[in-house]
Amino acid sequence: MSTEGEKVVAGLDKPLATLDLIAQALGLAREAGGGCLILGAGASVSAGIPTAAGMVALVRERFPETYRLATRDGAVPSYRRLLGWLSEGERARLIGDVLGQARLNWEHLIIAELMACGFIGPALTVNFDRLLISACARANVQPAVYDLAGGSDVPAAAVADGPTAVYLHGLGDRSAPPVGAGECAAYRRRIEPLLRHVLYRGLPIVALGFRGDDPLVEILADHGRFANRLFWVGHYDHPPAPAVRKLLDTPGNDALFLPGFDAEGFSIGLASKLDILPRRFIDDPVGETLSVWSAIRPPR
Repeated sequence: MSTEGEKVVAGLDKPLATLDLIAQALGLAREAGGGCLILGAGASVSAGIPTAAGMVALVRERFPETYRLATRDGAVPSYRRLLGWLSEGERARLIGDVLGQARLNWEHLIIAELMACGFIGPALTVNFDRLLISACARANVQPAVYDLAGGSDVPAAAVADGPTAVYLHGLGDRSAPPVGAGECAAYRRRIEPLLRHVLYRGLPIVALGFRGDDPLVEILADHGRFANRLFWVGHYDHPPAPAVRKLLDTPGNDALFLPGFDAEGFSIGLASKLDILPRRFIDDPVGETLSVWSAIRPPR
């Protein structure tokens, strides 16, 4: 993509980020426990997990009467709104079926390698899938896992204690994105101490596959300047969402935009820059399988 094209796509009065700049920031953060990763639905699409629009279509197909009732007042059928209309059993069936069809993708394999090598410490995700946990197991990484919808309290210091996976909306069928002003305010109060600690430590932040329709963005926007930059990875040439654009438009805050990638392309490109591309999964699948089994004590 040309520089001129990038300016048109971004529409920002700031220099755009580059893969080399992100690799440099994570390399410098390695000795301090790594950077912080924020994951959105775009990181799981290639694994077979639908986007929010895809989940809306599934609800309409699987639970047509629930869909009709949720939209009879002419309301926009957002995923969050529809999730609130599903019963606990319907939600469990829907999410269980989606998770059952998912396959581990390169994005999460590479994220696990980034954690194993110390380039990433905390990973905050708004997704409900277990792809990050599965990928970490294959990389022999054991992150501390916190499920905010399941009642986990995340100690602020957890972001300094090595690899950490925080499910901001919950894990599996407990996932409950905040809906309405009251829930969003409560959600913000719950995640703010954790984010403030990340920001206080000055970790570089990389947002990947994340549209940004979450109160988390408001907390980031209120922060001011990011000591070691915030990098927002866009989706190909799509412009950033309004809340993200406002964050990126703030002068002097060192929040930079990187267009021109999908989540997989970005992950592979970053892994190549850092020389951690997990080629062993392709080059020696048998040897990799044996290495996993070698870590297991044989039965007596």
